[in-house]
Amino acid sequence: MDDDHELRFVDQRTFGGWHLDDLVDTGPRRLPGSVAHIAPDPFEVAFYRDAVF
Repeated sequence: MDDDHELRFVDQRTFGGWHLDDLVDTGPRRLPGSVAHIAPDPFEVAFYRDAVF
């Protein structure tokens, strides 16, 4: 968007939804603040297998 915000569809295994939110820099990812606490999906670059197993 023109004001440095993004509009995204994010499906976090909760049937999806639409939400307009500020982005948060979490290190390797920039995510909407309302879902920044959710762990990375195993297919994301930010997923660290050794941290899980």
